[in-house]
Order: sequence, then structure tokens, then C-alpha cells
Amino acid sequence: MTRLGNYTKAVLNWYMSGRPIRSDEEVYNLLEICKQCEEYEADKSRCKVCGCRLNLSQIAEFNKLRMATEHCPKGKW
Repeated sequence: MTRLGNYTKAVLNWYMSGRPIRSDEEVYNLLEICKQCEEYEADKSRCKVCGCRLNLSQIAEFNKLRMATEHCPKGKW
């Protein structure tokens, strides 16, 4: 339930902010940071802290990195 709540907050915040997205290069760079983190679950492509998906998807609703309103819960980006 916590993951669902975090995801819902992220999507609502993103929508209410006008749905700004990050460029492919920005998403790639952020994913590289995530991959180095002990909280990144590579087999599920998600963060253990917030539970959000972290990948190279073009669809922001399925990728926290694409949503320009979102940030790392550990403050890494």
C-alpha cells in the first residue's frame, strides 16, 4: 500500500504541475545514479525506498525518472 500511495502522489503532483518531462539524456543519467544505489532493485527496475519504477521508458506514468517533478527519496538527484 505504501508503494501505491507514493506512486499516486507522484503522478498527481506531476499532473498538477502540467506534466513536465525530462529528456532522454536526463533520464539515462538519473538511471545510472540509481543503478549505483544500494536501494535499487535491478530485477524489478525500482527503488526499494519509494517503490517507484525507474527505467528508460518514454511513458512518464510508468517511469518516475521521466516525471520532472519527482526526486530521489535519498536526495541523490
